[in-house]
Amino acid sequence: MGTINYYGRFVSEMHKYRGPLDKLLKKEVKWEWGQDQEQAFQSVKKVLNSDLMLTHFDPELEIIVTADASNYGVGAVISHKFPNGKEKVIEYASKSLNDAEKNYSQIEKEGLALVFAVQKFHKMLFGRKFILRTDHKPLLAIFGKNKGIKVFSASRLQRWALLLTNYDFKIEFVSTNYMGMADTLSRLISEKSESEDKVIALVSKSENCSDEDCSDEDSLLVEESIKYVLNIMLDEVPISAEQVKSETENDSELKMIKHFIKNGWPKVLSDQALSMWSNRRQELEVIEECIMCNGKIVIPKTLRKSVLKVLHETHPGSAKMKGVAREYMYWPNIGRDIEDWVANCGMCQSAAKRPIKSELRPWPITNRNWERVHIDFAGPCKDGKVYFIVIDAHSKWPEVFENMTTSAKDVIKCFEWLGTHYGYPETIVSDNGSPFRSNEFKVYCQNKGISQVFSAPYHPQSNGQVERFVDYFKRMMTKNCNKKNWLSEVLLFYRASPHESLEGKSPSEVFLGRKLRLNLARLIPKKVIFQENKNKTPQQVKMKNWFDKHHGVKNRKIGKLVYFLNYRKDGKINWLNGEVESKRGVIYKIYSPVLNAIVTRHENQIRNRSLSEDCNNLWKSESVSDSGLKKVDKPHKYGLRESIRQPQKLVLTKESVKKYAEEAIRL
Repeated sequence: MGTINYYGRFVSEMHKYRGPLDKLLKKEVKWEWGQDQEQAFQSVKKVLNSDLMLTHFDPELEIIVTADASNYGVGAVISHKFPNGKEKVIEYASKSLNDAEKNYSQIEKEGLALVFAVQKFHKMLFGRKFILRTDHKPLLAIFGKNKGIKVFSASRLQRWALLLTNYDFKIEFVSTNYMGMADTLSRLISEKSESEDKVIALVSKSENCSDEDCSDEDSLLVEESIKYVLNIMLDEVPISAEQVKSETENDSELKMIKHFIKNGWPKVLSDQALSMWSNRRQELEVIEECIMCNGKIVIPKTLRKSVLKVLHETHPGSAKMKGVAREYMYWPNIGRDIEDWVANCGMCQSAAKRPIKSELRPWPITNRNWERVHIDFAGPCKDGKVYFIVIDAHSKWPEVFENMTTSAKDVIKCFEWLGTHYGYPETIVSDNGSPFRSNEFKVYCQNKGISQVFSAPYHPQSNGQVERFVDYFKRMMTKNCNKKNWLSEVLLFYRASPHESLEGKSPSEVFLGRKLRLNLARLIPKKVIFQENKNKTPQQVKMKNWFDKHHGVKNRKIGKLVYFLNYRKDGKINWLNGEVESKRGVIYKIYSPVLNAIVTRHENQIRNRSLSEDCNNLWKSESVSDSGLKKVDKPHKYGLRESIRQPQKLVLTKESVKKYAEEAIRL
């Protein structure tokens, strides 16, 4: 009846069909399902599935997805909203809950309904904006785009929230009274194969399973499932230097090695594993209770799997993983472990490229950054977007711009951004695409002094540098597209990874002149990082001494005579004399006789004042007359003045300047 109430506004004669059904809802009426009710029920079903209610999918119209859950199933409806405000259904969907899903809490059932709806209508929703409706308000805080995933959310809800980040939607709360169409579908029970996580079902089953009831195969499957869940929980624990320290204490082999480092190595070692460490004893040291080998931290056996997972988070190749690992960590046979990890990664194997069948002819070697750049478009990709890729031929530094169109206007915008950050390149290498061959882009390059070089038609290998990165970029997208910030993480890892054509250096070292800091830097104890950076170059020391000499802090004691900046109300600034009353760091309290007040000034707003300046200023003021003054010869050949004025008699007109007349004159 809820569905009939909702869609009744779209059918002018719905009251004729629902009349026999409404009679059963009246008070003091005996419930009896007869032929009239059955005929009315079938008529309503026919109307709801007719052309009056259903419509074809139109990507230009607004899309609305509504989902609801009951104790037995979930239902979903995808519909169009027309310009006149009416809604018409495109498709219905529903499914029954399995045993594991029936044990979910209500919020998890409602979340499952939303995920089911989005996955069911994936082909119509992916890459398009749509409205997602629910009658469970707490889900707005968990699945809302502007909220972020709550830390306290259950693991299952967090997983679903991450899944929904692949879609562009706005979630809305709708009262249950207006959710009749989805609510009805959620209560329709249909026999369907279970599709939810089998591990959860097996675990819930094991709680009520005795040894007599369970077969050996079921028991083994349950045990493996529990181990799988526990391993996932352990893999999610973050790794830090403190954890490495703790696990090193629990590792018997590393604990013995640490003892040998501190107390000396024995002359003979029967254990072959310890002998391998003995061969590298000169490179071993203990810092913050962690073993360091040639400046790299030694990872205990219990943490190696987690470290490999962090290294392989963006699914790079084994060569790049080895290059990054050698910057931070060490353990025996680390290279072989990395190769095995990549070889056993299903995601990497499914996205592996075909073997190269012919050799590539390299471009001439460049002498500096940004001398020649290679450009190309990638897409439309798996996410429906087009990316513009720029590669520096000298440093292999990549720049990727997303949400692009293949137009000369967008390409020019990208080069304007590159120009403001790195300057304009000398040469651009591209294929024969229409935006690169356009007159608009040609004029732009001429105005910026950029020369264009085009590869041979239908031969992308001629622009091999960017084509190789495009291939790498697409494979990384296939592996990481389910992550929210996958592009920035992939670019960071690529820029920080040693490159085979750069003699082991990373693109950031050649392009920026420094290494990029990765999250793996947390593994290294802080004391090591401090020791690496504590030494300054002679140029830095020289610069510091020069700055301190010319601009350093001046030591002004209490009672010191100074000038300070006076900020007047009319906006003018002038110097006034004063005397230091107190000091706290670089903040001074100064008594001003002119203002008859104590003012607060920063050290940069103060300059020193000498007594001779006071006397000279006193003679030039109206308070002292020039009577009795005469010219005398300079006292010494190195004197600074040709002549000075010697006071014979001071005529004071103001009492406030009497102290200057009584003090000695300093020449």
